Amino acid sequence: MPPYQDRMYAIAVRDNDDLFLVARVHRNTRGGVFVAVPRPGRLGWDPHSSYHPDGRYYVKTYDRPHHIQLLQKPDANFRGTHNMSTLPIASFEPREINVRGKAEAFAEVFEVHVSELRPEEYSTYLSVDLTEPDRQPSIYRGVGSGGAKILRQASFQEAIPWIWVTLSDTHPNER
Repeated sequence: MPPYQDRMYAIAVRDNDDLFLVARVHRNTRGGVFVAVPRPGRLGWDPHSSYHPDGRYYVKTYDRPHHIQLLQKPDANFRGTHNMSTLPIASFEPREINVRGKAEAFAEVFEVHVSELRPEEYSTYLSVDLTEPDRQPSIYRGVGSGGAKILRQASFQEAIPWIWVTLSDTHPNER
């Protein structure tokens, strides 16, 4: 297996001239995939999910692992889909969290315009999923009369498993 490239992707929200970082997705040279959600000002919180090359997966907050699982290895033999992280995002939150992003610091940026986000909490979501090649992630269909609607997706396909980022709306009939 060829070595992986160390790649960092950004999930960011554009509000006028400002770009706010919502999450970082990192694939390291050994093939591990990590999703970090920056939350400055909350000492020790550091929420992130980790999918290690040996198949260990967990979510960590306050330096404590949760949802610990041993899964398939995230390598060229990866099959199916796995959700790494799903986070709600309302239109006021990126500016409130206030982590500025610089697009040039990342290999690629999944940029969302603030107008795509609902003003109420727990209606629009950003998801990061891993999939085998040529397979879309299984997106949580959520609450609401019509289930979730995918607003936009992007995939990063430089290695297997592919990394998908999805913006979805759980109340599409209310727009």
